[in-house]
Amino acid sequence: MKSIFIFLLIQFSFSQTKTNFDHIYDFSGDIAMVTKNFKYGFINRSGSIVVPIQYDEANSFSFGYSLVRKNKSYFSIDSSGKIIAKLEYDYVNGPYNGFLIAQANNKTILIDNKGNPKSKYYNTISFVSEGLFAVESNGKWGFIDVNGNEKIDSQFDSVFSFSEGYAAVLSNGKWGFIDTTGKIVIPTIYDNAFNFKENLAVVIKNSIGYVIDKKGEIVSTINYKIYSLGFKDGLLEVESNEKTLYIDKYGDCQINCN
Repeated sequence: MKSIFIFLLIQFSFSQTKTNFDHIYDFSGDIAMVTKNFKYGFINRSGSIVVPIQYDEANSFSFGYSLVRKNKSYFSIDSSGKIIAKLEYDYVNGPYNGFLIAQANNKTILIDNKGNPKSKYYNTISFVSEGLFAVESNGKWGFIDVNGNEKIDSQFDSVFSFSEGYAAVLSNGKWGFIDTTGKIVIPTIYDNAFNFKENLAVVIKNSIGYVIDKKGEIVSTINYKIYSLGFKDGLLEVESNEKTLYIDKYGDCQINCN
């Protein structure tokens, strides 16, 4: 009975503390981002403020640091609120895989949390997945690793992020797939293509949807309006007559079929 009382007291105390904030975000380790009067700071699991609520913008802690902005200046800070570095760029976002994407003079670069360059400048550095950032230069897309090394030359008209070792790429108006070495493993013959999930991908050709495997072989034809772009737990969400249903990889309805 005593332990229950102590637990409730702790819960009550924390709930009282939480009322001081406008919003509490999910904890990242033992630290959570909070807002109050449109300013950002951080608390620990006891509800105590560990980073003052003074920033105009902040991201949750990741890889041991957070990115924050005050006025027009960006900083990386540690979990005690100590400034690691002032980041001398026009715009900074992240972290992604421990690194930051920064912009200066309308060009984009990958940097570490001290502001040191990790790549050359590109027109765009986009999403990261499976350790590779998508980059665009002179209208063509390729990929670099987290150290800024060019892994796949900028040669595609558009790309999706890597998923299960493959990325959908657009070349000469058609979609196909490459592996992490840049080799085309499924020919660029589709009007649209979406990431592999559970070793299956949804592709479209001549307005018809197909399920393909990693060899590029057709598993089934999708005779429904495609609602979801990937499989989850062996099922794909589709639509028929304004009704949502779920089909398996063979195109057979499994849920909400009647």
